[in-house]
Amino acid sequence: MGNLIKAECFKLVKSSGFKILLFCSLGLGIIFSCITIVSGSKVSGYDTFNSFIGMILLHSFFGYVFSAVFICNEYKNSTFAINLLSGFSRKKIFACKIIIYFWGILLLCLISTIAATIIMSFANGYSVEPGKGSYKDVLMKLLYAVSGYMALGAVIILITVITKKAVATIASGISLTYILLFLRTNSKEIFFVKYTYSYQIELLRFQGGYFSGKKYILVMFITFILALIAALFIFEKTELK
Repeated sequence: MGNLIKAECFKLVKSSGFKILLFCSLGLGIIFSCITIVSGSKVSGYDTFNSFIGMILLHSFFGYVFSAVFICNEYKNSTFAINLLSGFSRKKIFACKIIIYFWGILLLCLISTIAATIIMSFANGYSVEPGKGSYKDVLMKLLYAVSGYMALGAVIILITVITKKAVATIASGISLTYILLFLRTNSKEIFFVKYTYSYQIELLRFQGGYFSGKKYILVMFITFILALIAALFIFEKTELK
């Protein structure tokens, strides 16, 4: 399994698609900061951090494209089948692939937040209000963000093993995001809507009185587990050519 992990790390480091996505994510943080500074806004680094932490669904677009580059290509070039013929079990192949995928998606999604927070902290200070943005508060919000990205990543993996094709993965993922956002806006009375990952992520974004940290973490955890179990089941049943 160690050799598989090393191989996946090597693929990630050498992937031109991942490098382009990383550059785009970094550029998002830099461009946002430059526009904010030029406009004369006195947004602090902490407020910028808060704004970017809530952009989990926006960052999901990086996740879908990354999945198309990093996972769908394995179906296309028969890498999964070759690994299977080499004696590795499907569970090990799946586990190694998603471990590196999660590291990649976290890096992609958090680098813009880090870049924008640092730039705005230098420009306007970390916090405009004394005592605001303690390390406990920052760590808690980072936990929320990472939980959201992990749940979202698991959903993306499930979509990927179902479609197996890059274009279909991106299209299906974006469509699902908009469908869930539509349900959140127009069908709040439906019981299950409030327990979808998208609904909870949007509550995190706006930090309204309805947001509950415990419920949020629970929904993310359940989404993560169920999506990965379903993805592994489908992966084990899929014919690899």
